[in-house]
Amino acid sequence: MKYFSYNCILCLISIHLISCSSSELISAVNETQANEIISVLAEQGIVAEKSRQNGMGDGNWKIVVNLADTTRAWSIIRENGLPRQQQKGLSETFSKTSIIPTPTEERAKMMQAVTGELEKSLGTIDGVMVARVHLVIPAAADWDTSAKVKTNAAVLLKVRPGSSVDKASVKRIVAGAVEGLSEGTVAVELFEGTSFPAAGGAIFRKVGPLYVHKSSITTLKIILIIGAIIPLAFGILTTITILKSGGSRTAGKEEETDDAAGE
Repeated sequence: MKYFSYNCILCLISIHLISCSSSELISAVNETQANEIISVLAEQGIVAEKSRQNGMGDGNWKIVVNLADTTRAWSIIRENGLPRQQQKGLSETFSKTSIIPTPTEERAKMMQAVTGELEKSLGTIDGVMVARVHLVIPAAADWDTSAKVKTNAAVLLKVRPGSSVDKASVKRIVAGAVEGLSEGTVAVELFEGTSFPAAGGAIFRKVGPLYVHKSSITTLKIILIIGAIIPLAFGILTTITILKSGGSRTAGKEEETDDAAGE
């Protein structure tokens, strides 16, 4: 009974250590990216924590989650396009230029910069997970031909399931940011991301200090109850045994005393 009790206690301690251990989910992200990831995971019932890594740069944050949540958390952030890629806008694109840039190079950089700025703006719309913008802007020489090529744009948005993104608003934003572009030449396509269980349907639940699969909650409770009863029962039995042993010795001494008195 004694060794069985110790084994049960060691087993419970092992379960506790495994369940409470954490795992690094992602690192080298800035604080804004870290906050967005934590917010998305919280919506799905996953607790995540951020901490600064060595170094003072803004991109030195890491996020840790419970070990049991690692796989699901990674799937969620990947499906949500997190961490968001840092799109190059005007300042980033033209921060480094060649000594004598060609007209083609300047045009390509300008298109990349405008595209990056649009993707940043569209990414801030509520419900948008990933935004991609493709522009077709004719070169200056094309405007002199009889068959002019119109400026066109294609927008692809990956949105959260159940979210409502207004295509007309997206068209207005894009058309207003590109010279020569009209709402009629902007194509917008929406794609829903994968639906994950809401916070109430989280796969892992917290039982005291432990995070366990929801199907194992009853089993864990039984183990904890048994683990608590066994040491208690062992203590009661030990106490009874000691009391009986003490009572027997006392009775034996009294008999010896009576025998000595009778002699």
